Amino acid sequence: MYRLTSKVELDTLHDKAFSYIRRNLNEHNILKELSCSLISKYPQLLEMELDLLHSLIASPLVVTHFPALAQRIANKELPHGTDVIVGIHTRMLKRPRWESTPAGTQCKKLKRSNVDEGEA
Repeated sequence: MYRLTSKVELDTLHDKAFSYIRRNLNEHNILKELSCSLISKYPQLLEMELDLLHSLIASPLVVTHFPALAQRIANKELPHGTDVIVGIHTRMLKRPRWESTPAGTQCKKLKRSNVDEGEA
C-alpha cells in the first residue's frame, strides 16, 4: 500500500500507510523489515526503521538476530546495507543508549570516581 500511495501521490493515504507500518514495527520484526528491498527505495521508511532499531538495539531479540542482518549486509545481499550500517552507527554516536532506553528507564552514567572505587 505504501508503494502504491507513493506512485499515485495520495499524500493522506501515504501518511496513513506510513503510520500503519510504524505502529506495527517492534523488536520481533524490525530486523526482518530492515532486510526488505522496499526500504532501499524509500528513505523515509529507512530512517524511521533505523530510529526504531536504535531504540531497540539492546533488546534480547535484536541482540540475538542482529548478527544475521550484519552477515547479509557483509555478503552484499541488501542494496541498502551500507545505509543501514551507517545509519545505526550515526545514531549510536549522536545519542548513546544510556541517554534513551526503550522502556523509558534512565541509566545513569558512572562517574570516573565511582569506577575507580569499585562501585557499579
